[in-house]
Amino acid sequence: MVMVPTYTNKASVPGSTGMQNVPLSLATSPLTGMGEGITQVASALDAAATRVQNREDVISRGRDGNAFKTTVSTEWQRVQDQEDLTDRNTFGAFNSFVQQQKANFVKNYRGGANSLALFDSELTDLAGRYERAAVSATREAQIGDLSKQFGDKGNEIISQVAGGAMDPNAAFVEINKFAFGDTTIGGALPSSITLGLVDALQSQIIITEIDRHLSLGNEAGVASAKATLNNNPSFAKILAPTQLGTIVKRINDQETAFNMADIATAKARQKFAGDMGYANYSDVPPALKMLYASGGKVTPPKPYEMQTEPGKVARDREFLVAKADGDETSAVVVAFDKQIAAAERAKGLSGAPEIVKLFAEKDRLIANGAKPNDPALLAVDEQINEKSPAYKLEQERILKFPKAMASYEAFLDKSKLQIRDAKAALVLLTGKTNIEDAKKAILAKKFNIEGYGSKIAESRPGSSVNELKQLLIAIGGRVFLDTFQEMKTNSPTGSAQMGALSDIEGQKITFSKGALDWMAPQTTGNTLVGLIEGMQTVRAQQRKAVSLAFPTLGKDYASPEDKGVTVGDGGGDTDPELFDLAGEPVQ
Repeated sequence: MVMVPTYTNKASVPGSTGMQNVPLSLATSPLTGMGEGITQVASALDAAATRVQNREDVISRGRDGNAFKTTVSTEWQRVQDQEDLTDRNTFGAFNSFVQQQKANFVKNYRGGANSLALFDSELTDLAGRYERAAVSATREAQIGDLSKQFGDKGNEIISQVAGGAMDPNAAFVEINKFAFGDTTIGGALPSSITLGLVDALQSQIIITEIDRHLSLGNEAGVASAKATLNNNPSFAKILAPTQLGTIVKRINDQETAFNMADIATAKARQKFAGDMGYANYSDVPPALKMLYASGGKVTPPKPYEMQTEPGKVARDREFLVAKADGDETSAVVVAFDKQIAAAERAKGLSGAPEIVKLFAEKDRLIANGAKPNDPALLAVDEQINEKSPAYKLEQERILKFPKAMASYEAFLDKSKLQIRDAKAALVLLTGKTNIEDAKKAILAKKFNIEGYGSKIAESRPGSSVNELKQLLIAIGGRVFLDTFQEMKTNSPTGSAQMGALSDIEGQKITFSKGALDWMAPQTTGNTLVGLIEGMQTVRAQQRKAVSLAFPTLGKDYASPEDKGVTVGDGGGDTDPELFDLAGEPVQ
């Protein structure tokens, strides 16, 4: 043990200077400073120990929390795969399992008291999430089962109506038996769902009844369909306007078709009369009328044929076909047709441009069996290439098309991820689960960031604030200008069409440092909304650019993520519009 020396509690200076002793009250012991130093060291050690304990507690909570989520999620997946979710006992058993697992994990936790309280709170929150999910799934399964029962009974009624065994009014009575009342299928369903199913079933019964009549395809069927509508005014109230309009149109179309058929029959009869040399069908002798009506072959008088060149060609061909026993595919007939076609093509090309004649010559060589490596065909191709800049451009497009499409697909992938992350960030920022509601919340300056700034929230693994911060980092870190440059490079024109961006569009999809910050929710929210809308517009513009840059190859091209794109829409975006409160998309 180190010995501390003893000092006199006074200060003095050698007497040769004439100075006096200093009073004891003004003297300071060296032990005083040493004691303060020891206290500071002890405090620093305590702080260090606290930091170590806190770090270990955070690790323990994260590890045990992940183990809890794995255990519960595995059981939840098993329940969904193997158990009957319509049975309330299934929900009760799962909920008991979750609570038991929570109790076990809390009991076995080895962290400090404060950390245990935080861990218990986290597990309570997780257990609540799984309970809500189980409640929702149970209700959804029950509604689905009841809806199926409703649909099965409805289909039985529709089948009877389709077969004519039950009229619509009787069918409506049968529907009421299982749709309304506390002990019925409809009574067990939410009223809004029941009413919707009843409306749909009644409408389908009416449509089935009308279709039964119209499917006859005769005047009696049309008359029955019209009578069904006229005798049941309530049908017009049950059917939606579009459904009623479709039925009325079908009835009118069939009536029109019958009238047209009658007109066509009258015209055919009159033509027959004219072919036979009579002014009107009424003048045709009864014997010819009966022969015509029975489908008998009646040869009209042979009309006079002028001795024109086309007429001579036609008679020559008729002679050759007859000589070949009526076989129009015989070698002599085919050779004759080629000869006539070549002569007609030559006459038609007499004043045509040289390039047109070259293409015609190429077609002729191919028709005569020329192979791709035939010297004559290659010579014609060389002349075409020399005289057709468009042909050269198309060849360049063919070579660049794969690379251009690869660049375009890369842009689509990046932009889709950007839109998805921006939507998820809006959900976390506003607390809304619907994107349109989230946009409205941004305009109203309503945010879901209370408590985000606390150390507990920021340090908690998987917390909303950390999820939001990481999303904003990911969004701000993506760069798209290189992708546009790549598309420009791979376009046939270099930059004239593909990848062109205005300054405003570029600002919408790229960000400077600090443009996305969860601590500035209004600015960040506006930036995210602008990103989603701007990215969707740019996607549509780039889709149009593909068709412009590759008019023959790209006009029908569409990525699986970009179907049905038009300028100004979302590019056929399949991104979800609904998210849960944790920012995860709901498919």
